[in-house]
Amino acid sequence: MGILNSFHHYLHPIEALTEIHRVLRPGGRLCILDVNADNHLVRWMDGRTRQKEAEHVRFYSSVEYAKMFEKAGLKAVESRMILPPVKVHIAER
Repeated sequence: MGILNSFHHYLHPIEALTEIHRVLRPGGRLCILDVNADNHLVRWMDGRTRQKEAEHVRFYSSVEYAKMFEKAGLKAVESRMILPPVKVHIAER
């Protein structure tokens, strides 16, 4: 199992997920723990953070994670709130 909490810094998220898919064994799981952009306040905060932090790319919504997982060949298993606005997004090879 791999755990990430820096996904909002990745310039090429699909490419990163594709590489993760490549190195995960069959049945292996990826857990991304990060701020989730499912609500308006977080989307606003995302824009402000991009202005202040050059290394910040963006926060993603649960729907966006599911679509990115699919594009990378991963199966979205679950998205679960940890502590608002942080969610864990779990995918499986």
